[in-house]
Amino acid sequence: MLTLIDKLRKFKIIPVITIERAQDIVPLEEALVKNGLPVAEITFRTPETANAIKLLKEAMLTKILIGAGTIINREKIRQAEAVGAEFIVSPGLNPNTVKACHELDIPIIPGINNPTQIEQAMQFWVLIVSSFSLQSLLVGYLCSKHCLHPILN
Repeated sequence: MLTLIDKLRKFKIIPVITIERAQDIVPLEEALVKNGLPVAEITFRTPETANAIKLLKEAMLTKILIGAGTIINREKIRQAEAVGAEFIVSPGLNPNTVKACHELDIPIIPGINNPTQIEQAMQFWVLIVSSFSLQSLLVGYLCSKHCLHPILN
């Protein structure tokens, strides 16, 4: 049986979807699968997210790997798991969220933005992290070093 890490390694990107209307998720899933990308993180940013994941699981003709994103507490973890999410993505490395995922036996991919958080994730036995914030942090750092440097001279 493939682990989550093995499954995610197959993909170069993971589409992040914020859904306003639950019924829109099935055509999105069909488009992803048709284009060779049977994976998605569906964010818990709207009231329709749980319904969308549930609809997707019920309508799925092809196996798509479904993650629930923007998860910040145990209640949302339980809600995501109840409707069929196979992994959790959190915007940050919150020890309580990580612990809850471990207790509920659902994989978590926390967001990190520095090497210290990578070390902390390792201490929490987190096997995958999302470094989506690193790019903006790096751009800000480079800009502060290169864009502002001439002003300071």
